[in-house]
Amino acid sequence: MGPNRRLLWLSAPEVSRGARPGQFVMVHPSETLDPFLARALWIHRVRDGLDSEELALLVDVVGRGTSLIAGAGEGRTLRLIGPLGRPLSPAPGVRSLLLVAEGVAVAPFVWFSDEETRRGRNVTLLLGATEAAALYPLELVHPEVEVAVATDDGSAGARGSVTELVAEYAGWADQVFAAGPDRLYRELAATLRARVWRRPVQALANAPVPCGTGVCGGCFVASRRGGRLLCRDGPAFDMRELA
Repeated sequence: MGPNRRLLWLSAPEVSRGARPGQFVMVHPSETLDPFLARALWIHRVRDGLDSEELALLVDVVGRGTSLIAGAGEGRTLRLIGPLGRPLSPAPGVRSLLLVAEGVAVAPFVWFSDEETRRGRNVTLLLGATEAAALYPLELVHPEVEVAVATDDGSAGARGSVTELVAEYAGWADQVFAAGPDRLYRELAATLRARVWRRPVQALANAPVPCGTGVCGGCFVASRRGGRLLCRDGPAFDMRELA
């Protein structure tokens, strides 16, 4: 999983029941109010456990809150709110999906690719990272998903940005889904414009998510239709709408 990444499986049937790929949960790092704010984490996968349904969280340790969550051991209780947000949604009639992700943003796409492959769709995952050690383990991806890799230093797959692989695969896809930093979306938009690509593109927006319920307004996303909230209107948006 990489030196600062942890995969947690949690028994939370009341949360996982009805959850869909692309949704997230708010996780409180401790049983006290320190830290005060919960952390928004993608629902990474769902499976049948021994006693109940379980969900997985892919935790990128970037501070004290995520460190506390990642350090949760067996028997520890974490407070979750969810599932939240609107799920990823393939357009009607599409058969071939191209998923483009960088770093920990691949988290919702692994479950999404599981589900869409099961439905008979063709799925290709383009996966980027800074180096080989930071890549999501490819052996955990559904075996029927085609995977291509790019790393900044060339230690695995192609050298450079994952968006440099898009031109090779875009003509095959009926719809593109993207998750990563804002830079990835700018590069992806430029690549698709150059190909005069007019098929649907969904992007998972980036914004802080303080409450996850739309009350605080902190997850504001600028769009061509005006202000939106990531937790209520997203996180998946038509990439052409994002300002």
